[in-house]
Amino acid sequence: MTGDFLWFIVSIINKFDMKKESIVIFSLFLTFQAFSQVKYEQIRIPLDNSKGVPFRKVEGTYMLGGFEVDNNNSFYFLGGNMATLAVFKAGKLVNIKRYKEFEAGNLYLDGDKIYSFDYLFKATDKKYKNNLVVLNKSDGTLNTIYGHITDGAVNSYRFINHSLILDKSTDSKNSAEIYSFKYDFSGKLLTRIENGFDLPIQFFPKSYSDEGVFFLGLWNNCYVYGVYTESGKVKFWILDAHGTKKYLKDIDARLLGKSFIETPNEFIKIRNGFIYIAGHEKNNVVITIISIKDLL
Repeated sequence: MTGDFLWFIVSIINKFDMKKESIVIFSLFLTFQAFSQVKYEQIRIPLDNSKGVPFRKVEGTYMLGGFEVDNNNSFYFLGGNMATLAVFKAGKLVNIKRYKEFEAGNLYLDGDKIYSFDYLFKATDKKYKNNLVVLNKSDGTLNTIYGHITDGAVNSYRFINHSLILDKSTDSKNSAEIYSFKYDFSGKLLTRIENGFDLPIQFFPKSYSDEGVFFLGLWNNCYVYGVYTESGKVKFWILDAHGTKKYLKDIDARLLGKSFIETPNEFIKIRNGFIYIAGHEKNNVVITIISIKDLL
């Protein structure tokens, strides 16, 4: 079944003004059907600050802080005007927790903890917060906050391999010079690193940074990468331990819903041998699940 045909069918359903549930049923019917020669599953969860995925809406754009997946295929979202953690299993809400102590940011699961980072400017203190937040995975309660782990503005950040990477300038007068720094999960600065994914140069050359390539993680001792292309595709490839490249099948980005634009790599995760991609369409988050083996 081609992507064009899929969109044609969806448009017919919309024209008949059927209930929203029909789209969900149709989506489940298409589970594991092929698009662009790739098998997939899609799960839709409503964007809803009381009983769905928490969000903010700014100038008509949906904003979401963080997305994660655990070993049991539960989904974690952090978002909302008041930071809200919502956990879903099989598309059903199993836990929701709200916080006044920090703003919503990216998420990272490590053992029995959930980590996030609040880097927003605090007007009352006239400085950036730059707080590392630690939650308990079991119930979402706040464990601790490591306050103000660095000074100044953070350009971008990500959680990689049991650490937090911050991209920032070391000179306020020359803010164009951005460097990457690695922190442990107690907020301690470990070292300055050569690239934003803390990889050896042969596994993340400078051209990758220039082209907007993001590192997804390791799979079967191979390094997995992705990039959004100008032609509307998501292109994936792997490098083995010797640096040999193998391209995987492309995915038509239109079938994944609209991207959450804040930090796109936050919404594409490798977990459990699958790639999980979170996007949105209409009033739903769309989670696309693809086995890496099916991309070979």
